[in-house]
Amino acid sequence: LNHSFQANCYVLIYVNTAFLLSAIPISIYDEMVIDYSLTSLEKTDEWSMACRCGKYGCRKIISGWSSLSNDQQERYKSLKMVPEFVLK
Repeated sequence: LNHSFQANCYVLIYVNTAFLLSAIPISIYDEMVIDYSLTSLEKTDEWSMACRCGKYGCRKIISGWSSLSNDQQERYKSLKMVPEFVLK
């Protein structure tokens, strides 16, 4: 499962099971992608990796939830894509 800052999927954790859910309609030939920042609590100095997707607006660095801008966090919250453990 690849990363994209324009994620169309997210992970829902229920009890001891993780489910991959679509956040938006996905066409038959579209790749299913998640934003790795939605699954990590690490700060940039603890964990990060370079993003080389080359898409317009790429953040260039993938890290934890706190590395996202307020706008990005609010967008993901409004789409209900953020796991509970990240919001606590």
